[in-house]
Amino acid sequence: MSNNKKKVSARMKVILSISAAGVGSLVYHGLANAVDRDFGGDNIGQAGAKILQVMTTAQTAALNFGEIVPATTAGTVTISANGTVSSTTNQLIPDSGAGVGTFSITGGNASHPVSVSIDGTVIITNESDPTQKMTITLDSQNKPTALDATGAASFDVIGSITVGAEQAPGVYTGTYDVNVIYS
Repeated sequence: MSNNKKKVSARMKVILSISAAGVGSLVYHGLANAVDRDFGGDNIGQAGAKILQVMTTAQTAALNFGEIVPATTAGTVTISANGTVSSTTNQLIPDSGAGVGTFSITGGNASHPVSVSIDGTVIITNESDPTQKMTITLDSQNKPTALDATGAASFDVIGSITVGAEQAPGVYTGTYDVNVIYS
């Protein structure tokens, strides 16, 4: 009988060893799956886009320095934010159409931030004699940082023009870039 007992005890030891190894393997396998699930296995990412309305920018009044009589020395004519025209040396003709440039922005997303930029200078050319030019230094006033509740805004362009000594007579014109973007 004592011989029988030894056999039973040996079997039990083997069974217990296998069971412990099996449980360890199951626990390890379960943890490995848990790690996969927590770090990307079943996570879901989202993607999307919001399409904004296209804004329209339009000039509603041209920047105009009015009529100027040149002096015998070069001078500067300036239009201020309130539309006042002044000169260092030139004679200005009153009520000759001088005024700030005005732009409107419409059709944008309500209250969305925007950024406005304009060229710093523009060369204007005599329409009758393209060799005659003048330079305007531009600045903008009341630049909006956001559209209003209707998706609109406006701003002004002012500047100063350098008029040469005895500048050639004629109508001088030119263009400059105005950029309005969502920000």
